[in-house]
Amino acid sequence: MKKKRLAIGILAFIVGVTGLGFTAARQADAASGGQRLVVDMSADTGEMLNGGTGFLYGMSEPNVPDINTLIPLKPHTAVQKAPDGLQHPNGDALKISDYFFEAGGKQIQVYMQDIYQNWPYEYAGMDDYLAKVETIVGKVLAHPNRNKIVYVPFNEPDYIWYSNIGGDKAVEAKFFADWQAVVEKIRGLYETEGLGRPLIAGPNFASYNNNVFADFFTFAKENDVLPDIVTWHELSDSFFTSWDANYANYRAIEKSLGIGPLEIHINEYARPRDPSVPGMLVQYLSRFERSKVYAELPYWHAADNLNDLVVESNRVNGAWWLYKWTADMVGSRTVQVTPPNGKAKGLDGIAAVDEEKKQARIVFGGVSGGADLVLQGLKASGIFDKKIHVTVWESGWTGYDGAAGTPTVVQEGDYTVLNGEVVIPVADMNEMSAYKAVITPASANTVYSKQPWKATYEAENAQLKGLSKVFDLAGSSSYIEWSSSNGKQVGSIDSKDSSVTFTVNIPEDGKYAMDIFYGNGPTGPGTEVAPKRVTAKHAFAIDGEDAGEIIYPANLDFKFIGIQKVYVDLKAGKHQLKFSGLPVSVSGQATRVALLDRIDLTLAGSYKGNIARVTDRYEAEYAELSGKSSVDVKTDGYEGTGYASLPAGKSSARFVINAGQDGYYQLKFRYATNGNSNSLLALTLNRNQELMLSGNDSTDGWRTAYATVFLKAGINLVDVESSKASVKLDALDVTAAPDVTDENVTSIEAENEGNTLAGTAAAVNSGYASSGEYVGWVGMGADNYLQFNDINVPKSGTYKLVVHYANNEQVGNHSYNANVVERHAMISVNGAEAEKLYFRSTYSWESFRSVVLEVELQEGANTIRFYNDTEEPSYETYAPNFDRIDVAPLTAEGPVATLSGGSSVKVGETVNLTYNLSGLPNGAKSVMLTVGYNPELLTYIDAAAAMEGIVVTAEETNAGTINVSITGEEAADIPMGELFKLKLEANVTERLSADVVVSDTVVTDADGGVQALNGTNVQLRLYDDVTDIGVSGEEGRTAIETNRGTLQMSAEVKPANAFTPVHWSVSAPDGTDTDIASIDANGLLSPSGQGINGLVKVTAEAADGSGVIGEQYVNVTGQLVRLSGTPYGEGPPWSPGGEFDKAWDGSVNTYYDYSKANGGKTGVDLGEGNEAVITQIRYYPRSTFASRMVGGIFQGSNEGPNSGFVDLYKITATPVVDWNTVEIVTDTPYRWVRYVAPDGGYGNVAEIELYASSRLVNSDK
Repeated sequence: MKKKRLAIGILAFIVGVTGLGFTAARQADAASGGQRLVVDMSADTGEMLNGGTGFLYGMSEPNVPDINTLIPLKPHTAVQKAPDGLQHPNGDALKISDYFFEAGGKQIQVYMQDIYQNWPYEYAGMDDYLAKVETIVGKVLAHPNRNKIVYVPFNEPDYIWYSNIGGDKAVEAKFFADWQAVVEKIRGLYETEGLGRPLIAGPNFASYNNNVFADFFTFAKENDVLPDIVTWHELSDSFFTSWDANYANYRAIEKSLGIGPLEIHINEYARPRDPSVPGMLVQYLSRFERSKVYAELPYWHAADNLNDLVVESNRVNGAWWLYKWTADMVGSRTVQVTPPNGKAKGLDGIAAVDEEKKQARIVFGGVSGGADLVLQGLKASGIFDKKIHVTVWESGWTGYDGAAGTPTVVQEGDYTVLNGEVVIPVADMNEMSAYKAVITPASANTVYSKQPWKATYEAENAQLKGLSKVFDLAGSSSYIEWSSSNGKQVGSIDSKDSSVTFTVNIPEDGKYAMDIFYGNGPTGPGTEVAPKRVTAKHAFAIDGEDAGEIIYPANLDFKFIGIQKVYVDLKAGKHQLKFSGLPVSVSGQATRVALLDRIDLTLAGSYKGNIARVTDRYEAEYAELSGKSSVDVKTDGYEGTGYASLPAGKSSARFVINAGQDGYYQLKFRYATNGNSNSLLALTLNRNQELMLSGNDSTDGWRTAYATVFLKAGINLVDVESSKASVKLDALDVTAAPDVTDENVTSIEAENEGNTLAGTAAAVNSGYASSGEYVGWVGMGADNYLQFNDINVPKSGTYKLVVHYANNEQVGNHSYNANVVERHAMISVNGAEAEKLYFRSTYSWESFRSVVLEVELQEGANTIRFYNDTEEPSYETYAPNFDRIDVAPLTAEGPVATLSGGSSVKVGETVNLTYNLSGLPNGAKSVMLTVGYNPELLTYIDAAAAMEGIVVTAEETNAGTINVSITGEEAADIPMGELFKLKLEANVTERLSADVVVSDTVVTDADGGVQALNGTNVQLRLYDDVTDIGVSGEEGRTAIETNRGTLQMSAEVKPANAFTPVHWSVSAPDGTDTDIASIDANGLLSPSGQGINGLVKVTAEAADGSGVIGEQYVNVTGQLVRLSGTPYGEGPPWSPGGEFDKAWDGSVNTYYDYSKANGGKTGVDLGEGNEAVITQIRYYPRSTFASRMVGGIFQGSNEGPNSGFVDLYKITATPVVDWNTVEIVTDTPYRWVRYVAPDGGYGNVAEIELYASSRLVNSDK
């Protein structure tokens, strides 16, 4: 149904919000109905610390991962192993130190006990350890970076060597004495060298312990062995409930002793499932920033990927962008952020104000559905006191090993400040994603384009056949667990008869990018599983028709989720996408086939046509500015919310850009100069490649400058300065130039006959190498080498060398770390002195990846030799397997054509597209081309010259075809740059996209020579306002009829191309508040648990601010009153986090886990006068331990918590790992109700709920 709310009397509160997601919004009731994150812009909390950007074994070898992935994060601390330590094959503190400090790092903490080989560390007495301490310190003292090294004498001593330290004073005294001995040993070695005191960190417990910390710091002060830096670990979910208390307790200890405040480092934080998940990690970072402490991500998987932030050598996943965002806030002042619940998981964030840029940034996440950013104190800020512009980006979860694109803008608009406050409803959030909001004064001239249609389909909701089955990771009781979309995955697709079939609903004909979230590999980190990491396959079918095979490169582990992208052409309507098992044989045994987590479908081009070319826009006002650079809005005609003003000299703007593949990209800079100045742009690419760019004037007074440069896949750094006069830098547009890549990159296979394979080096067959072979067995001496000969280049200079290789070396075993080895090679160009290059693990000998470096080549023929002459350790004696090399000049010449401008347009309105042509040959006199489009979707308005000095003639020869001719005025040459602007109007339609294609492009020179150019295309996103919303319950249901039952509501928004998110609410039928039920931001309707039955009204309101709503009435029956009381029971737990009260905390992901096999009890005291007749009990077993509840008994008593109990119900069979409901027949009210675990049960219940009788309200509509 369609309704529109028009509340007379509050119309003055309406604010105009334009752009993505919003067309209008009312400030008075714009809330989403979800959780609220309150940001007080007037409450300064100090300088932005960015303390959570630290890494434990995040780096394995020099430049692994690539330094480009480190620099933008502004890292502070790395925690690495002792020099030449045996705990892991890489991660040596001194080996990575130069590279880490070059990236901006400030200190390296050395885990001294990692000199040992075993985990837990073997103990050979303190004399043995003190001798090792002396060796470690000697190596550090001999290193140039010794002043930036911090010693960590013990790692988790409360679990290793000194277990039960919290319960045994003798153990405590032993640790204190050993701590003193090590500290005095280190200090003594420094005194012998005539040096000042070294920095020492500790006690480095596995978790915070109030009592032991108090004793330790008392002892340390009395004996002059205080640590300089205080460390402990936060590696369990108790962090979210206890962090504030633990931090306050430690600071109170300092105050009581008259010490500090000392620098705090939580040098291991997050559970194994948390790294890689932006929405989880932002919750840690928020707490660390509020407390102004440092913290380091943990080493759970591999030591070469920045603790699950980096993919391959230089690509990054979604979580990396979260850390980039917080790094961008350095230099700002943080302000107070109040989450809805600071003692639980959920919505949280960090906010900071940059007065110089006149910007505020909020990084937030941790909740699904809708949430409200409540900005307060805006008037006091003096910057945002009238009207503000808000842009919201999302960085989603892309798995551990799935490369992320540049974060997308999901919402943008203007808001009026009322009484110093603005409420910004953010719709359609995902709890695994992180979000960034940038607030500026309302000065935006243009907004970001709408994102293309996208839909997610979870594998656990697909049709499963054969062996395929769902694995519930969210419900797993295992501590070493993995993250997964929606908490579930589908595996065991291990035969041809096993399949997963997704039913997808496609809005219109098109080419769709299908991102497949998958896992492929053996289970476990041990060396023996490394050879089992092989390529997997699925047979793929669309609507029953064979669509080929899908190839899955190996992951580190079976659940180490990565992404494989393929493109499929689909017609509008429903389709069946079927994935079937194709087992692979290894050593005569069939391996497990890849598991499936989910698929994402994104509209990417026209049906059976080309993929739409995408231009990434980087606004200069959001770049990292240095020197005297500033943000301004004084010069008209800028795009976005402003521009960067760069005075001549030492002032610059740094763009961090993300390239999808190795290859050439067109960089287009939009800028303006003062007066008639023709100041050049000085461009530095990845900190060492310098270019000078000059631009051409456009008709709007701004200039454009172009460069076509080679970028490596992943993160690239672009620094821009003005070479002469000041420059106003507006934006950088980056567009892939695959045609230029094809023309300018020379590929040479390793096995080519012209190369030299010396000694043991040999060609080996492989179906996954680029030409069916690679060269292996390079190493074990300099005489066993691979040399590429006859590498011909046209002129001497610096070239990009892309090395394609495979490396699956692994050594040693660990309980959870995979000890992968970064093989290395010595590289010599034309016989010059060789340099060492490390090659990150590719996880499989069948997976070939690339690393990019620069080499100096001479005009004509060149040679490049790869060898490895290392003699020990044995696992470092071989180079990787080599597939091929690519050689490319740093910059390329040749035409690159793009269509830029707004890539989205509202129906009934116009859009301007700019045709850019860079790299034109000298002497070009004319350009002829054809523009094609669908006249049912678009109407041609005009085409006009975009720069002075050219003539543009355009003729619409028939509907949908425009012939364009471009010539220079008075027969002048055509300059490169923005040539013409094409104006189109979007017709009224419900279609989501319209393609605009440039083809038949021909350039003619003065001699009549003709050059044909490749075309280009853009896909416009079409959208409209919401006009109608239909609300319905799942499967058409209009009632909830069981106690604690739920009903998933859905909203059909019309037209089809309108902004689809809605804000959900529930009320009494007359619109007043109700206690019967609540509805979450995803539309899940749930009874309140108060035992109230009756009719409710569910409302979905358009999130675009239009006021359009849809309604549905739902009858709630069968509800009982949920009882609550004070938990009590038997303790202690098996481990922290398993206390008896966890059975009553409302979460099925926590559980009661008693330390003894027998005698486990957990109950509640309902309180005096609150006795109740129990009519129903619901209980949820601990995942994977449900059988331990067989024989368990629920009991009631009125005598006391430990006596007088009467049996209410006994569990006689293994319950399902889900809610189990039991009806209780009794007339007796009880005060104490408990669950008694059977012998051998160890407690093992996740959650218990008690219910009594109900009441009825709202019986009539």
